[in-house]
Amino acid sequence: MKLFNTLTGEHFLVLRMANQYEYVIKEIGTRNKLRMNHEQFAAYLRKAEIKVEEEV
Repeated sequence: MKLFNTLTGEHFLVLRMANQYEYVIKEIGTRNKLRMNHEQFAAYLRKAEIKVEEEV
């Protein structure tokens, strides 16, 4: 899944880990990564500035 932050203009790639309970959000073009559990990821997607660009 690809996400877009409308406030900062950043594009993110979301990877779901093999354990199915953890997500890694990687900023495209950098080495920055953010790890989240399922509840944190769901709250992150509800933010108004986060838009889904592409869903796989």
